[in-house]
Amino acid sequence: MSQEQPQSFPNSVLERIPMRILLTVGIVLLLFGGLVASNVAITTLQWRNSINTVDNQLYAAQKGWASHPGRAMNRLENRGPWGPPSHFFLLLQPSHRDALMVNDSRAVPNLTSVVPDGNIRTVESDGVGGKWRILSYPADFIFDWEARTGPRMEEGIVTVALPLDQAIADTRNLILLQVFIGVAVLIAAGGITWLLVSKSLHPLQEVENAAQDITRGDYNRRVTLQGYDTEVENLGLAFNQMAQKVQETLYYQYESEQAARTSEANMRRFVGDASHELRTPLTAIRGFADAAKMGAVDTETALQHIGDEGVRMQQLVEDLLLLARIDNNRPMELKDIQEVDLSRLLESAVTAASISWPQRTIDLKLTDSAVVAGDETRLRQIVDNLITNALRHAGEDADILVGLRVDDARDNAFITVADNGIGMDQHTLKHVFDRFFRGDDSRARNKGERSEGRGSGLGLAIVKSLAEAHNGTVTVTSNEGEGSQFVVTLPLAQEGPAEAAGPTETDTSAKTGSANS
Repeated sequence: MSQEQPQSFPNSVLERIPMRILLTVGIVLLLFGGLVASNVAITTLQWRNSINTVDNQLYAAQKGWASHPGRAMNRLENRGPWGPPSHFFLLLQPSHRDALMVNDSRAVPNLTSVVPDGNIRTVESDGVGGKWRILSYPADFIFDWEARTGPRMEEGIVTVALPLDQAIADTRNLILLQVFIGVAVLIAAGGITWLLVSKSLHPLQEVENAAQDITRGDYNRRVTLQGYDTEVENLGLAFNQMAQKVQETLYYQYESEQAARTSEANMRRFVGDASHELRTPLTAIRGFADAAKMGAVDTETALQHIGDEGVRMQQLVEDLLLLARIDNNRPMELKDIQEVDLSRLLESAVTAASISWPQRTIDLKLTDSAVVAGDETRLRQIVDNLITNALRHAGEDADILVGLRVDDARDNAFITVADNGIGMDQHTLKHVFDRFFRGDDSRARNKGERSEGRGSGLGLAIVKSLAEAHNGTVTVTSNEGEGSQFVVTLPLAQEGPAEAAGPTETDTSAKTGSANS
């Protein structure tokens, strides 16, 4: 198993320093190195130029005023008007005469190591003083030009020197000026770099602040972008995209958790209500069976009631299986897709309901005829469930009106089932399509008549699912004391049989009269 190598000391230290400090210090150090290299080069060049100037003066003296040392010495001894420039040091050393030195400076060059080879070298002062640039060379001294015997030549040494005080002072002043300018440049560069780096890294600080806000729960936090194509702007854009993805992920997770909780709650209610609904017919079956055994009711009557409860239980089980299939995200099974004439379907449904509920008024009003594509059995189930719901829950005196109209502009057919009964409050209206929901639970569960008040609470939920399976919708409007109206919207068939000729309006009712709904 490999072990992670520890970081080196410089890297670990550098990683702890803020970026703006690293950048500022790095730029200042780089500039400092450049200034030092530049100043050293300039100072060296200046020093060499100063030395060359002094050396040129020494060579000029050797070829000029110091080219005849004998004559110069004779004039100096006789105190003539001739003499070297005052800043020069001159030493004349003939072989057989005393040496003669001319020097206006208090300092004297140290001649101990000076060799008369004609080369210029630098020496220190003999005692107090600075450095000298000195040229020492052998020369012929000519004396006694006026003698009758003629001039006499004598070998000797000529030493010419110039002090380097001025060159050293100029170089020192140049160095001081460079240091002053360098420090000023470094301070200005450091300050400007700090400001520019801080300005450039400000979006990074905003990214950091945004990240901290997000960790504190503000998932709507984003980085403000200026729209420039820079690395920091691109980082801010990437951060915003990441934050958006995180927010969407958390939102979907929250929605999934909420859906899971809702599904769990619905499942618990579903199981409880299903158990109750299945227990009711089973209890009735068992009761009639026991009553028949004890002779309390005759066998034919018991079998009839047992058969009715069996049919009811079978319908309940089929409804539960249908909704379970929908819960598992399985598409609604439409066995026989065909073109269905809604006018005939509504007439058949209203006729059947009128026979089952002879004491109630159920009217049919057809202002149009329409053909839709769908499963006729399921479409009939939609209408039957809506009519049965109105008969059971609108009130014993409520009239039912079933209608059909067509919106040719949108190619939709509208099936309406309305009543003028007791209506629904807002709470009931909000949950009317929920499974096992009953706005009048206590009344529905306690009434003993099969035709009134006994419902599983699944009818409208099935209506909604079946309508959506046919690419349609179902809506409801209601006011307390004014009745309710359910509207099923279905798309018309694109191609279908020609509509049957007939009156544009047909009224079919189980009883004579009109419904005020």
